[in-house]
Amino acid sequence: MPKLLTAYLPVTAVVASDIPAGIRLSEIGALTGAHGPVVCAVNGAPVLRSAWPDTVIGEADLVSVAHLPQGGGGDSDPARIAATIGIMALAMAVPGMLGLVGANGVTIWGAMAAAGVSVGGSYLVNAIMPIDADIAVSHAGNQGSGDTSPTYSLTSPTNMTRIGSVIPVQYGRIRSAPALAAAPWFEFDDLGRQWYHVLLDLGHGDYDVEKMEFDNVDFSAMGDNVEYSVLAPGDAVPWHDNVYTSPHVDGSEEVKRQNDTSFSGINITTTYAAISGTGYAFFSSSAKLTEFYAGDVVSFTGSTYATGQYTIRSIMVIGGGSEYRAYIEEDFTHGELFSGGVSLVATFSETSAWPVKYRDGLTEAGRSVFCDVVFPNGLYTRNTDGTIEDATATLRLYCGAVAISDEIAISKSIREPVRVSIAGVLPASGSDLAVHIRRSAAPINDYIVDACYWAGLRVVYDDVAPQQTTRIAVHVVASEGLSQDALSKIRVTRTRKLPSYNPATHTWSANTATRSIAWAAADACRNSAYSVGANDAGIDLVALAALDAIWTARGDYCDGIFENKGVFWDRLNQILRCGRAQAHLVGNLITFTRDQPQSVYRAVFTPESIKKGTFAIEPVLYDPDTPDDVDAEYFDSGIWQWKTVTCSLAGSSSEAPAKKRYWGITEATQAEREGIYDAACNMYRRLFVSFTTDMSARIILRGHLVSVTHPLCDWGVGGAVKAIAGYTLTLSEPVTFGQGDHYISFRDRDGSQDGPYLVTAGATEYQVVMAVPVPSHVTTDINIGRTHFQFGHGEDFHKPCLVVGCVPRGNGEVELALVVDDDRVYTADGTEG
Repeated sequence: MPKLLTAYLPVTAVVASDIPAGIRLSEIGALTGAHGPVVCAVNGAPVLRSAWPDTVIGEADLVSVAHLPQGGGGDSDPARIAATIGIMALAMAVPGMLGLVGANGVTIWGAMAAAGVSVGGSYLVNAIMPIDADIAVSHAGNQGSGDTSPTYSLTSPTNMTRIGSVIPVQYGRIRSAPALAAAPWFEFDDLGRQWYHVLLDLGHGDYDVEKMEFDNVDFSAMGDNVEYSVLAPGDAVPWHDNVYTSPHVDGSEEVKRQNDTSFSGINITTTYAAISGTGYAFFSSSAKLTEFYAGDVVSFTGSTYATGQYTIRSIMVIGGGSEYRAYIEEDFTHGELFSGGVSLVATFSETSAWPVKYRDGLTEAGRSVFCDVVFPNGLYTRNTDGTIEDATATLRLYCGAVAISDEIAISKSIREPVRVSIAGVLPASGSDLAVHIRRSAAPINDYIVDACYWAGLRVVYDDVAPQQTTRIAVHVVASEGLSQDALSKIRVTRTRKLPSYNPATHTWSANTATRSIAWAAADACRNSAYSVGANDAGIDLVALAALDAIWTARGDYCDGIFENKGVFWDRLNQILRCGRAQAHLVGNLITFTRDQPQSVYRAVFTPESIKKGTFAIEPVLYDPDTPDDVDAEYFDSGIWQWKTVTCSLAGSSSEAPAKKRYWGITEATQAEREGIYDAACNMYRRLFVSFTTDMSARIILRGHLVSVTHPLCDWGVGGAVKAIAGYTLTLSEPVTFGQGDHYISFRDRDGSQDGPYLVTAGATEYQVVMAVPVPSHVTTDINIGRTHFQFGHGEDFHKPCLVVGCVPRGNGEVELALVVDDDRVYTADGTEG
């Protein structure tokens, strides 16, 4: 039965399927979904689209269809175009690679440097996932932008306003102190409780909020004293979110009783001297000075010398209430006696009598204004029997001489502090607006406790337009149980909500709380609000879905937050690094690979496909500074701080561990697996290979598995098949048989490895005899290209290698940098990779 090989891009995995014999090539489009520019070949020979209707598929034919990001046609060479795209994919995965080509080609270490691989000294060697290329987070929480990350800082996290800073993007589950979306503010309710309003910004996207805390005090422990609302993008805030609080009102200024009208006819019946030179004078009366209070301005009638106006500074009740003495702190130059018949007259003077708080920039009429007052010692009247009864304080807000609130009479009989908020509206009285509080006069009584202080001034501006971020509105009673420090350390544990892709139905789910590496990477590609906004056709979602299944089974997650600027490609690979994966740009498709055991060789290289004189092999030798283990730092989900786990290989002395910080990992088990993986790469992948080959030999990605045979290092014998006679093959190179089994493998038409097959010695050293029929794809036709072979004893007929880098050279050649693979890398962490 004929076979169909389909590649939706030249570098993606090839899908093999059976097709019926006898159909025409033009009918295959319906089987593959072929559309747009494609390259179609039968038995390795390209077939133009115009010939598809006349090409009938035979029983033994091999048909390949490759969907290309660019079409061929005319005189172009589709294979060469595809190969160029593949090299671009490698180069874009390793920025700067293309600039390292010298006149005489690139040495193996040049290729390594081009691939971002650092070797020697105290570096950990990981050629497939270069450690130095990671976006490392420094001990100060730096993520590569020069700014400090509040979440990853070693200092205690605090809710801060980050004006002009990057809006955070979170993936997975995180606990942190989010930034403030607006300035916090206080107000008093009718019961005198002080409520603290704070608006937090979690950043882009939707979240499942798991837990809210004041420092380490859970919201649930506070009962009805705390309320919060999670606001999805576009939701309005349930209270004002643009409130200005004056820094000049701090609770230190007393609101004193003062008259706002004039009084007269208060006779002085007892006379006292005005003491000359002391700076004050006093007078008294046996009648209660019920209408006069500190701050009032008075004048005397019937006095020869004291004819000016004087401000009362204080009034004292003495003699059990039989005498009321008023002090006026003025410098009398005359020792005049106030004689009987002298009376007092009070006059009101606004500029001298009323405390004023200026506008603090509050110049717009019609704004709501709130003034907070506090009676710190309570508000009550003491009775002689020890009981208390109501005392009343009457307050009113003014702007200049204009009353902007109703007169508020506060009557209480309570020894605890009393707090009240008074609301008003700024008048349309020009730009010079000044707000103050007037406290009306009340009877003097030394048994009244009613000291009053101005505690706050707020003005409400227009609410901010709904934001396209998730915010949390918190409304909490400020009490002794919550310090100001705790109020500024609201911590939120939440998980990002993202859609997941179903490759069977080609649909996306609703947003769901997830820690998936795959769907974080997909969002990083698809989102246009903070990333490149790639469409689904430009992302290899099938590959991501397959990787998601692997990561889910292993328990690998991405729990990280970006709070500073970064480059898209770096950030994407930072996410994927949580699962040992990386991204590649192939044409207009973003695809993904993971460093894991591979069973399919993507290409075969023998002396037939390696340019003579270019093969080089070099080990990275150990020295005294070479690290043997890894101290893996991860952001532990138990304490939400950086924590270290030492990752040691079996038999290691652990004398020189290297430190590496793993962004996005919050579980000790995952951090230990990744640390052991890096330690194993450093230990077992230290042999590098470089050679020059034909550009069209194979289109491969970084991390792909390839097979290399070369006699220079006794990696089997390689060459081409020259003749086929039944089960006997005649080879281009001599082979030697020794003890044990010997095998041969072939380079298939798609460049992959076919085999190995058991063989025995033939009549000459150039011949081998197969134990099974020769595969149908093996050919000696020089027009198509003779099939390459690999021969050796047991597994010695080749070396499995991983592609590290690829540098184009002149004349259609490329230089490949490879690292010899070792299965111990995949099993070192106790899993199968």
